[in-house]
Amino acid sequence: MTNQMQDQADLSTAANGSLSVTYEIDEACFIRACHALWTYRAIGRFGNFVVAGGIGLCGAFLIWLEVAGFALYLLFVCVALLVALTLLRDLFWRRYYRKLEKYRGPITTIISDDSIEVILPQGSYTVQWSTFSSYLRTDEFLLLVISQRQFSIIPLSAFITLATAAHFERLVADHLPPMKKCYF
Repeated sequence: MTNQMQDQADLSTAANGSLSVTYEIDEACFIRACHALWTYRAIGRFGNFVVAGGIGLCGAFLIWLEVAGFALYLLFVCVALLVALTLLRDLFWRRYYRKLEKYRGPITTIISDDSIEVILPQGSYTVQWSTFSSYLRTDEFLLLVISQRQFSIIPLSAFITLATAAHFERLVADHLPPMKKCYF
């Protein structure tokens, strides 16, 4: 079957204007989605380590200049805190993923003009578009953002073709604004 035929077969389920996609989210995928959102909102994990390294180099330069004192210790405490908070964030995300029941099987998301329906092995529920504040498209995911700490993950790899993923994103974009980039 050609990509165009697959795309038409996938979109044929959208006879009433809705479109569905079924996928599974494992822990690694969840962590990558969290990192993608964090990187978009701020400088991300890599950026935090770069800042910590820069502060550490400043501290090393002060040691080389034989400058001692409270400021030097404060720099190294800042480095340790930044690294610890970055690592703790990953730990908390992993713990949160393991608590969530919704990732324990296939997820089907059906979007329509009225709402988003989510079908899980534990049951189904419907969410109104007004529940979401924005969406973010990354190279790997389409994230539907509810609040600072809540979002839904839809992996783009779940779509049969890129055209289907683009159509799904257009339906989302019709109802939600793209997430705004934070520049401190």
